[in-house]
Amino acid sequence: MNNRSAAQNEFTRRRFLQLTALAAGSSVLGFPNLLRARGANEKLAVGFIGLGGQGCSRLKEILGCDVNVTALCDVDEKQIDDARKILADTSFKPKIHLDYRELLQQDLDAVVIATPDHWHGPIATDALKAGRHVFCEKPLTHSVYEARELGLLAKQFPRLAT
Repeated sequence: MNNRSAAQNEFTRRRFLQLTALAAGSSVLGFPNLLRARGANEKLAVGFIGLGGQGCSRLKEILGCDVNVTALCDVDEKQIDDARKILADTSFKPKIHLDYRELLQQDLDAVVIATPDHWHGPIATDALKAGRHVFCEKPLTHSVYEARELGLLAKQFPRLAT
């Protein structure tokens, strides 16, 4: 085996990041398709936490799915106004929250987390404890420890399979 082949087979940090990005990208592309698979009488109630660029992009994507957008949350009221403009031509009348913990008290099936990175882990933790499905922008966490803790929480607080 030559030197180049050995280097290609080595699991490096760069290769890990490439594979992680590929997995994250495929999950993002599959998100709307998963939601379309549900029946008309089984609409998911979805809340959005974080309505900046990524949050509004996900909000636009979900409009083509058979779901109910029932809650929006952001600490910046301008971003909430931007999201309201996106929903202006729809029948959705979501409740508005400035604190994600209030949003999690609503009757929701799932939440989309598109906040700044350092909030992903804590909000996903609270959402799992509240029994919600979680769709989170990358990175999910900032450490392996935090990711393992979320994995344990997902097992401890199972949701119904979709």
